[in-house]
Amino acid sequence: MEFVKQGLVDHFYLYELSEKNCELARHRFESAGYGDKVTVINNDFFEDQPREFDLIHWDNSLHHMFNSREAIARTYECLRPGGLFYMNDFVGSTRFQWSDTELEQINYFRKNLPPEIYNNPLGGKFQQQVDRPSLKQMIAADPSEAADSASIIPALEELLPSPKIIPTGGTIYHTALNDVLVNIEEDSPLLTQALKIDEAITKKGFFQYAVCLARKE
Repeated sequence: MEFVKQGLVDHFYLYELSEKNCELARHRFESAGYGDKVTVINNDFFEDQPREFDLIHWDNSLHHMFNSREAIARTYECLRPGGLFYMNDFVGSTRFQWSDTELEQINYFRKNLPPEIYNNPLGGKFQQQVDRPSLKQMIAADPSEAADSASIIPALEELLPSPKIIPTGGTIYHTALNDVLVNIEEDSPLLTQALKIDEAITKKGFFQYAVCLARKE
């Protein structure tokens, strides 16, 4: 929507498997006065692919692909020469199976939080310790969640010409704060400190989110 508002994109073709979400997308664009700027397609992009594009935009959807490499390769093929590949996505551990080092950083941060931060507004307490989720429970809840996410960065580097990959953090703001964030005010010094720690960890090579830009030669 912002790309359209700013005049950066003349027309979007949005692919979505959920018919309900397709109707929601159409309604949002029409309500904003941009109904003619979007074609919403209730289908699997990989079964359709009727045209070439100037822009391929993955926004927190690539990590739901079961084969990240194939998804990147096939969408890159759909770009016209000079077209732009743009991704803003989760690129962390597949199925949230955090490494020992990540868990150490996450739990060191959490153990220094004030005790009241663990009060669950719905009752009871949040767990202080973060562990790897059960693979069985994750797949049962959403079989596509982070299905092949750890393969995204290697695939981008292998398949795209001179990709610009910008890590955007997440070890702290995504995993360490995931549940307790409800108890932290937006202007809290604690949140500011958490983001600074996240930035420092990112510079050491530990991150869960990234942006990627690449132009087709």
